[in-house]
Amino acid sequence: MIAVIFGLGFAFDVRGMSTRQAARMRARVREARLRRGSLAEPVYPVSPETRMRMSGSFIALAGVVLGAAGFALLHLG
Repeated sequence: MIAVIFGLGFAFDVRGMSTRQAARMRARVREARLRRGSLAEPVYPVSPETRMRMSGSFIALAGVVLGAAGFALLHLG
């Protein structure tokens, strides 16, 4: 039971981790642009934060689905 609680906590924190990672990526890109002397913001069709948040949400959803499937298999067997 404790493993399930920790697993669900980790699955839902993936979005938080991906948001922090996206913020670090944005800061690195900004610093690299400033070193080159470029002040223009890059144009992305989807911002890196949004992309990382979406992938984190998909990973969290996959974790919940796998948890539910494991729970169902545990009770079927």
